[in-house]
Amino acid sequence: LCPADPWTVDWWNRDVARALVERGCELVQADQDVGARVPSCWSTQHGHLPGPGQWETKAMRHQFETMLAEMRKVNPSALFSFEEPHEYYNDILSFIDYRNCRDGATEWASVYSYLYHDYVSLFQTGGEVGSRPVWLAFCAADGQMPCLPTALSFYGGLLNEPFPNGGFETLVPDGKGFADWESPETHGVSQDAAEGRYALRVDASGRDRRQIARNLVSDCLFTPGRTYRLTVSLKGLRDHPSNQVVLGAIAKSDGNWVSRGGVSIPVPKADCGWQTCSQEFVMPERSECVRLMLNANKGTAFLVDGVKIEAKAADGTFRPLSPDDANPMGTRAFCEAWVRLYRNEGRKYLAHGRQLRPPEFRCAYMPYEEDFRGYETKNLVKPTVFHALWEARDGSRALVLANATDREQPVAWKAATGVWQKATVAPNGLKLIPILDNADTTSASHPLSTKPKKGNEK
Repeated sequence: LCPADPWTVDWWNRDVARALVERGCELVQADQDVGARVPSCWSTQHGHLPGPGQWETKAMRHQFETMLAEMRKVNPSALFSFEEPHEYYNDILSFIDYRNCRDGATEWASVYSYLYHDYVSLFQTGGEVGSRPVWLAFCAADGQMPCLPTALSFYGGLLNEPFPNGGFETLVPDGKGFADWESPETHGVSQDAAEGRYALRVDASGRDRRQIARNLVSDCLFTPGRTYRLTVSLKGLRDHPSNQVVLGAIAKSDGNWVSRGGVSIPVPKADCGWQTCSQEFVMPERSECVRLMLNANKGTAFLVDGVKIEAKAADGTFRPLSPDDANPMGTRAFCEAWVRLYRNEGRKYLAHGRQLRPPEFRCAYMPYEEDFRGYETKNLVKPTVFHALWEARDGSRALVLANATDREQPVAWKAATGVWQKATVAPNGLKLIPILDNADTTSASHPLSTKPKKGNEK
């Protein structure tokens, strides 16, 4: 759609942006228009010259200004953002969906945050399982807004159901498969259930193998070294010795998923009826994901129901997973600590401050790889600890450190006196170190004014 076309402007403002605010949205983001780009329009009917030109930027500016005005007729505090930065819009933008973690450089340079943090707030989404702790640590030190992982499983059971639909009672909209499990088009819905209304039929008719599976992010639900129990109700229909339920802990290595260990439960023979089976396992170190696989082979089939994963308590009993079972050094715990720092002690720096040139800094480096949306990055290294130097509006300064590893990390930075200062950062930890004397670090002054543009102070 052409942003200079009056119909487009009116449709977006009224039918999209305003309609969303009327339904309770406080922030509306124009996504996929990276850097406020628009497709070139060759029409002669929209009031602009055909083809690319300055009209495109002027039209987007008009679109965003009228969009925000329309939203604020409903909610005077409504805010808007778009994907990727463009400084021409800084005075009306509220947030920027920043994407500066996506390249092959060893050091991620957050230039926009360094220049404009006291004008516009930044946030960043994404990151695959293996790279997510590194992305989060970088963003935390960089003063980006805390962005909690979006999948419910990441919260370690926010709704007291860390393993939803293990009982196969929630169907997908067409009723032909089960929610929360992969490839619902391959599911069989059976009313022969061990409990409740339905069971899952895993059927390899006409094929060598059928696998139905799901993944759980391990550090948000499990603690390494702790004992857990997998329980499942099974009913064999057509036998094969390799039919089984497998729970495996896996991690990325050299671009491939490799096993860290796991357990399996064989499917009972067809003449045994419903059987409830259990297997204990200890969560391995350095696993990134837990994959639960239901495998049927060579034309055979079986039914599954009542899948549960329980944690072993101190008294030896097992109880359902809860938010307390999340790895205390994992993603969820890091994000909660990030929110606390951003809202409290670090607020005047990370939310309202500005970045300064950081001091000379030393820490260990680690191998890094990721596979984001099919773009694979290998053979890189990243700092184990990300850092940034901040100045608040009251003139105070602080060094913010974020550990991207599950090991305690020593760091050092060079003060203006030439003396190296030392500290340690806890595993997956955050640390704010006040710089009591502005001469404690070697840093240059900020290239921009200390005061944001009038009308857009945060």
